[in-house]
Amino acid sequence: MGHPQEVDVIVAGGLATRRTSRMCCCGDVSLTPTRTSRSCSLKASAVASSSRARLIKHNAGGANNRDDPWVYRPGIFVRNMQKDGINDKATFYTDTMASSFMRGRKSIVPCANILGGGSSINFQMYTRASASDWDDFKTPGWTAKDLLPLMKRLENYQKPTNNDTHGYDGPIAISNGGTITALAHDFLRASDAIGIPFSDDIQDLDTSHASEIWAKYINRHTGRRSDAATAYVHSVMDIQNNLFLRTNARVSRVIFEGNKAVGVAYVPARNRAHAAQTLETIVKARKCVVLSSGTLGTPQILERSGVGSAERLKKLDIKVVSDLPGVGEEYQDHYTTLSIYRVSNESATLDDFLRGDKEVQKELFQEWEVSPEKARLSSNAIDAGFKIRPTEEELKEMGPEFNKLWDTYFKDKPDKPVMFGSIVSAAYADHTLLPPGKYVTMFQYLEYPASRGKIHIQSANPYVEPEFDSGFMNNKADFAPIRWSYKKTREVARRMDAFRGELTSHHPRFHPASPAAAKDIDIQTAKGILPDGFTVGIHMGTWHTPGDTYDASKVHEDIKYTEEDDKAIDDWIADHVETTWHSLGTCAMKPREEGGVVDGKLNVFGTQNLKCIDLSICPDNLGTNTYSSALLVGEKGASILAEELGLKIKLPHAPVPHAPRSKGHARHPAGPLNLREPRINFYFGAGYLVSSSQSKIPPLFVGSLCIPRAFSSLWNPNYNTTLSPVNTTCHSPCETVHDEFKNCTMSASLSSSGISSCLCTDDIGNKLETCVSCVAAVTDCKLLNFTAKLGAEQWYLYCKADGHNVSEPHVNTTLGLALATSGEYRNPGTMAAGLLATLAVLFALCGLN
Repeated sequence: MGHPQEVDVIVAGGLATRRTSRMCCCGDVSLTPTRTSRSCSLKASAVASSSRARLIKHNAGGANNRDDPWVYRPGIFVRNMQKDGINDKATFYTDTMASSFMRGRKSIVPCANILGGGSSINFQMYTRASASDWDDFKTPGWTAKDLLPLMKRLENYQKPTNNDTHGYDGPIAISNGGTITALAHDFLRASDAIGIPFSDDIQDLDTSHASEIWAKYINRHTGRRSDAATAYVHSVMDIQNNLFLRTNARVSRVIFEGNKAVGVAYVPARNRAHAAQTLETIVKARKCVVLSSGTLGTPQILERSGVGSAERLKKLDIKVVSDLPGVGEEYQDHYTTLSIYRVSNESATLDDFLRGDKEVQKELFQEWEVSPEKARLSSNAIDAGFKIRPTEEELKEMGPEFNKLWDTYFKDKPDKPVMFGSIVSAAYADHTLLPPGKYVTMFQYLEYPASRGKIHIQSANPYVEPEFDSGFMNNKADFAPIRWSYKKTREVARRMDAFRGELTSHHPRFHPASPAAAKDIDIQTAKGILPDGFTVGIHMGTWHTPGDTYDASKVHEDIKYTEEDDKAIDDWIADHVETTWHSLGTCAMKPREEGGVVDGKLNVFGTQNLKCIDLSICPDNLGTNTYSSALLVGEKGASILAEELGLKIKLPHAPVPHAPRSKGHARHPAGPLNLREPRINFYFGAGYLVSSSQSKIPPLFVGSLCIPRAFSSLWNPNYNTTLSPVNTTCHSPCETVHDEFKNCTMSASLSSSGISSCLCTDDIGNKLETCVSCVAAVTDCKLLNFTAKLGAEQWYLYCKADGHNVSEPHVNTTLGLALATSGEYRNPGTMAAGLLATLAVLFALCGLN
């Protein structure tokens, strides 16, 4: 079908169409992405599927992401973030001027250049902003309470949860991905050791100091990335003809009649002929123009259209439509530094894959084709992380600049974390420059920087690069929390069992005599890589003799840093701090007199029929990976737009594929899964052991391994367990209501220090899930405590029913267990509470997550 010259709604920008296309069946919607934003796809989807309006979506410069394996295979996302001649999926903005705050560097900020925006190429980390972040908008209709139903509406949450903040019927799949590495569990145990407790869900809008198995935007059934265009645009275009998509197009300006937006002009994505004059194509909009080109794209379109600082526009000979000096100002991001650590040669990492080992690459690609739902490439290798806030003692060491910020911004908002940290099971670096070995990367994210930047056009020509100042680190208050977080993640690394040293080239340059000086590989690991060991330490002009073998169990004290050490860390931050792709804030939603650009209904001040619906509208920062927030802004914008156009957003959303079933595994008699059906949530292995003191213990295998000793008589004769104070291995057959994994077996090795290894396999030996070894960090979970206290301390098993709150447990004194019976088991028939509790423990042993 050809593209019309006039439609009802135009959405200019990559992702804004997410929901708009679901609003239409009567008229046209045009989607024309320019420097894609993740909110665009949603809005177009909502409009297109809910009315007969015609809608066109323009996608700036970028290709269509449909059925692109370099997009939908999660584990190869790093390929789409390289600045080289091959990568056409991202656009890279570079500071116009070198920054004195970064010791003469220019920062580089990429943004997506493909349909689906950042959701097509990002890290796929599922993170949500704190409730106070939305309340800080100080705008009616935008509080966390107002937005929670929309958060839930977009989600297809595929993890166990003990709260009611997630959704299960939306189009955006969220899971743990195909695999979780042992290194992630090692990280969680070590985090607990330094005072960062484990939580089953730190994305509950409230938790600000805890660690978790980090969820991902990956569909656990298909092993594919869950991007916005696939969820919202392609599904609508397959069945409706009123949504028009234009890729490889760049919106140059909005067409106004007076101050009324009546259309857009666009040009080819690239000026291949380098012509001085641009050839524009114009599409008219009968009802509304929506700009959703992202934080870096939307303000440029506005300024080229005559919306922005009148003084600036007049200098460029652009007719002023609305004088809004706030356009392009207050640019914000999240800042990250990364430090790389060596791990044992036996550790499972993606280093060989990223290094270019052809055999390993072939193996992993074949694995994904055969079993994508549990393949290693069905993960982003970022399996665990934390949110943290400093203690009172730590605040004293962070300097007056940050303490002033703390008092005004964090002190009275306990749901705001200061930093995020995460572990990547590989070196996130150019492997051609690294010595051989296995690595993990620790990311430190500053979530609420005080620094601000700006972006403005330098010409009305859409091909002329803008004037860009990222503003990175231009406020001194931002150094202290990053310095503090580096120290915290380093202490976590040093306490990991797999730790084998710091890759010194990716750490601050401490004085060699300082106790804080980074120490490279140990001798045992070095000999495992190269028999002589001595050449392993030669890297980038440095020489390090391999040291003594590391033993994490001997690490009890934190490293002490001097003022000189802190200065070395700050210099390292200035030299290496980077963007996290989380741009926002250049068209803020706040009063016009305060520099605002849009109102609470997303209308651009001083114009008619023109809205901005992307993360440029954020008046302040959001402590999150911004995909979730972009989706939410798209949901809210689509709801506003639908109401104004007299449309109704259709529900449910586009369907999420079910899990492929292995041959011979029949469906349950009850039929396909219905996440709204009341039932005990064994499907995701959501068993939690809670002591009488109500201190939660991590899910999955925690404690379940040891309970059978006390209740072994309740198990069938095939159950074999012998626990001793030293080492033991228990095996248990268990059958879950998850149809794909019948007859799975869990085995675990335990010692007096806790669980050392555990594995779940199916009946033909395929690895299903590694269990949470961070259990060893919870004192009540150690084997000696179990054997000594099990008879004296009451343990309760909580099983949450989907869509229901956990009820008070009904204690069965015979079993010493309790069962939350807020739902009923899906199988026909009625079971006694005692039998259900027994089955629940068996299901927890499998721990499918």
